[in-house]
Amino acid sequence: MHSFSDVPQSAGALEDGVVLLDVRSGDEWSDGHVDGAVHIPLNELPERVADIPEGDLWIHCEVGGRATQAAQYLAAQGIESRVLGENMLGAQGAGFNVVRGS
Repeated sequence: MHSFSDVPQSAGALEDGVVLLDVRSGDEWSDGHVDGAVHIPLNELPERVADIPEGDLWIHCEVGGRATQAAQYLAAQGIESRVLGENMLGAQGAGFNVVRGS
């Protein structure tokens, strides 16, 4: 697993071409998420694969379990990704802009 410090960023924002997929629940997302991340809860992923933008895909949840499941599902669809094993404290520690609300 990777950490948020591995995700390409510039001044707290995702670099162009980098996609951060957040597979946490809606409540978790509202409590705080990386600005610019794509939110697709794990249980919605099979129906919403087309909503994932093309790019260098990184997936995160709270501790890595759901992100790993999402990565395995996407790999079976031919989509490569990397899994982050950190929560939002890791994102803040790596300098990402974290926002609250939907």
